[in-house]
Amino acid sequence: MTVRRALVLVCLLLGCGGGCHGIVPPPRSSIAASAPADPPAAARLHYALGVRAWLVGDLARARTEIAVARLLDPHSAWLRMTEGRIAADQGDPEGARRALEEALRRDPDLLEAHRALRRLDEAGP
Repeated sequence: MTVRRALVLVCLLLGCGGGCHGIVPPPRSSIAASAPADPPAAARLHYALGVRAWLVGDLARARTEIAVARLLDPHSAWLRMTEGRIAADQGDPEGARRALEEALRRDPDLLEAHRALRRLDEAGP
């Protein structure tokens, strides 16, 4: 997946359709100002912000946004899987393994978590 396509997906997740100033989502401050009050929608917002930060290489911020999303949606296997993939990119294989295994406990059919865990195993210690 190209960065351009990933940004389009993030834009769609934010629900801004064609109004995302082209492809790139609006600045975080304008997104946060219009953030929904209900937890699932707020979790999706923080997930999208985390993915956006991940795509531009700001792994610390990505991990923080995903952690906030997890607080708002603590049962999401997808958030745990994303957290694991970011941890792997940060060079934290133990944290990545914990998050990925937790994602699979929550949803044993989550293919992306299986793939990420396999990549982690292939990378070795």
